[in-house]
Amino acid sequence: MMIRGLFHRHDMDHLKAGLEVTYQERLESSHNLVNGETPGFRAKNTDFRAMFMPGEDGDVTERGEGFQLYLEALEPEPEFNLEREMRRMSQANLASQAYSKVLIRRYQDLRTVMREGR
Repeated sequence: MMIRGLFHRHDMDHLKAGLEVTYQERLESSHNLVNGETPGFRAKNTDFRAMFMPGEDGDVTERGEGFQLYLEALEPEPEFNLEREMRRMSQANLASQAYSKVLIRRYQDLRTVMREGR
């Protein structure tokens, strides 16, 4: 196994983007959960996957604040929904664990390759 085979650019970009997405989703859900009972609070529900995940060409393009404003304008801000936020937090945690396991496995393989000199 060669080192190049362990770390394809698009694979690593996908892992990085996936971890960023799950972090942002958990951060936003946490904000919504903390402020859910505040009078007049409108929950945020940003589509971070559309913002950070690789496109059809495999490239990850962080589309930035302008794109986020565009996404928010597509649908009205939702009312706070505890069940939706808990589901969203749970999904982000599961995805984060999966991305982390793949990344850990890649680094374990790298250590093996370096130790055995292949």
